[in-house]
Amino acid sequence: MRACFLYILCMLPIALPTNAQVITGTITDRQERTAIDMVLVTNKRTKADSRTNANGRFQIQGLIGDTLLISHPAYSFRTFIVSAPDVRISMSANVHKLQEVEVISGMTKFQRDSATRQAIYHKTLKDAEHKTKLSLNNGIALDGLFTSLAYKVSGKGKRNKAFARQLAEDNKVRFTQARYSKELVGNLTPLRGDSITLFIEQNPIPYDFVRSAKDIELKMWVRQRYKNWIHTATTTIDTTNKHD
Repeated sequence: MRACFLYILCMLPIALPTNAQVITGTITDRQERTAIDMVLVTNKRTKADSRTNANGRFQIQGLIGDTLLISHPAYSFRTFIVSAPDVRISMSANVHKLQEVEVISGMTKFQRDSATRQAIYHKTLKDAEHKTKLSLNNGIALDGLFTSLAYKVSGKGKRNKAFARQLAEDNKVRFTQARYSKELVGNLTPLRGDSITLFIEQNPIPYDFVRSAKDIELKMWVRQRYKNWIHTATTTIDTTNKHD
């Protein structure tokens, strides 16, 4: 068994691509000419994928002539044929016709956005859960060992897991903002404009609570927090005046 495993390790470089090169690029908004982050870039031939950073930059294994599939929830899907080692790609924002505009709640928007993200990043999220299977059946049967070793050597596993964690944290933030919204605070308190933003910043709501709380419980929490917030502000002002 050990000898077989060592033989497989020795053969690993042969199993990896020898003619692969790195294609780099920048993706920007076609109209605003600003960088777009979190764009999913997939090589149609190799199925390798990558994502842009905050500067719109990405890198992916590929060759001149490969077709890249470019996708982002807020932009129109497009394809791009690689013509140079470093490329510039622009994307057009999704445009919705006025007659089709509908008023939707924050939660409905969150659910739609989450479904879109799940559809776009499902392969990356599935890869983040990758596990090697090793079984014995009348000899040695190795399920995906070459793939697993290549997966670890390339660092793709760590990147996918880091992305999955980042996406999960982002989902928590967006879910919290959808339920504990400026509109909700404005409806339950006399606060307006920047005062609402300040109130929300100074009164963060625990994710576990906002996830499990019923609407009435959430409203009670906001009202109580507002009373405490105003009381604290009033006490601070009175104390300051006494010192003056």
